Amino acid sequence: MSASPAVSPSPDVDVIPPVAAYAYDAARALLRAAGSVLPGRDDVDEATRAAIVTAVGQGRFPGATGDVGFDAWGDPLTPVVTVYAVRNRTFVPVRVHRSAPS
Repeated sequence: MSASPAVSPSPDVDVIPPVAAYAYDAARALLRAAGSVLPGRDDVDEATRAAIVTAVGQGRFPGATGDVGFDAWGDPLTPVVTVYAVRNRTFVPVRVHRSAPS
């Protein structure tokens, strides 16, 4: 699968980078886990942090980048590798490899 670079409609308009979808999914995984662990707790201690880590690892949801979830080692169920090149002083994705879901 190849990706085409995001093209700005105007030189004065910022384009949301393609990696933003991955950041969104990562934040959502963390927030979903915290939302399931934190209610009813008065403070965030070491046990709470460990419970959030466990909840992130057990979570699975449809995200902006596809199905988001992790295996027993904490690796993504559908790993993605994006190769970038620098063209005109800008990072441009030239190839995206998405592994088959585990």
